[in-house]
Amino acid sequence: QRLFGDGNEPIYEIPDFKGTKINWNVPPSGTIIQGQGTGAVIVKWNSDNKYKNETLSVSFENCQIGCNGTGQIPITIKPKLKIDNKTKFFCLNNPIQFTNNFNTNSLWQVYDSNNNLIFFDSKAVLEYEFNSSGRYYIKIINNDIKYCNQTDSVYIDIVPPINKPKSIS
Repeated sequence: QRLFGDGNEPIYEIPDFKGTKINWNVPPSGTIIQGQGTGAVIVKWNSDNKYKNETLSVSFENCQIGCNGTGQIPITIKPKLKIDNKTKFFCLNNPIQFTNNFNTNSLWQVYDSNNNLIFFDSKAVLEYEFNSSGRYYIKIINNDIKYCNQTDSVYIDIVPPINKPKSIS
């Protein structure tokens, strides 16, 4: 059995003898990127944010040497852990929230522009109010084996409030 993360593009191969007709069959969660009809295919897997068990199959026939057959390989696809809020700019002194695509408890970390850890919490939603402007790094960590990755991150910019115009002309 093979284990892949969402978005991976592994290569699958069988011996490719001259004159062999080869047909690869992928489930709906896979797309053949390259190689249909050859002895090697590249498949892009998409989990739709779900843990999936799938089967990749291949059939082959060679009339010249009189052989044919089929093969299957079980595939497990794990989804990616992602920070849902990918907004890049936020106003100073306004509380903000970040969630992950599964709304599961995870370790959230906030780093300042000098890479100093300034906040961390373990819960499903990161809620934080920045009290100084600048660039920050948000990181989520989840060691659950159901994900193909254990971390995701995003840089954000906290900007000072814009002064109200005194007049419009």
